[in-house]
Amino acid sequence: MFNKLLKYIKSVLIDPHCLACGAALEIDEKVICNQCKHTTIADLFASPMLKHKDNIVEQRLMGLALFETAASLMPFEQNTLSQQLIHDLKYNNYKAIGSLLGEAIATQIKQSKKYTQIDYIVPLPLHPKRIAQRGYNQSELIAAEVSRQLNIPLQTTNLYRTRNNESQTQKNAEERKKNVEGLFAQHNPTLFENKTILLIDDVLTTGSTIISCCKALNTSPNIKIHIYTASVADVI
Repeated sequence: MFNKLLKYIKSVLIDPHCLACGAALEIDEKVICNQCKHTTIADLFASPMLKHKDNIVEQRLMGLALFETAASLMPFEQNTLSQQLIHDLKYNNYKAIGSLLGEAIATQIKQSKKYTQIDYIVPLPLHPKRIAQRGYNQSELIAAEVSRQLNIPLQTTNLYRTRNNESQTQKNAEERKKNVEGLFAQHNPTLFENKTILLIDDVLTTGSTIISCCKALNTSPNIKIHIYTASVADVI
């Protein structure tokens, strides 16, 4: 494990390479080389099936959560670049990936007519204990870049997790649903009253976590919620 960590630190910090093609990165390049940004990454982020009305993200949440729109940047697929991006961001401290994904989401929002006046960018919160273990909230890293690109305030203090729930990774759909019941709440529901927010998360699987989060947000009167995740996984 220690040798693996040293190898990863060397590859990312000492000898950074493109996660798409493996080429050494130039000084002005981060995570992905410029050539792959225009080819591999452009293709990965370009799927219209993840963004148009009634896309698979909206279909997965429809009737289970109150929201205006829902979309995703890319499909999450095993043993692919999308998995590596999400896993390196989430578990390997590769924070620059958050900026890469956030910038791409912001670009898509700018190009869409679905998003009108957004008042706050809100990342899906982690419990303080989970943040202490990981060192950061990966969804907040993505949301921070979306906020910077769109010049919209980032709001990270009002929505919170009520408990440090178990990981969803190894649970089936029914277990995921039970695991996140009552998981989120607001300190001050009036803060989001009559506001439009953009909720940001890294991965959408069954949608249970997002649904629970939307229930907490909808305690604010006349709130409008747009949902954007960095990736969406296939579920059985």
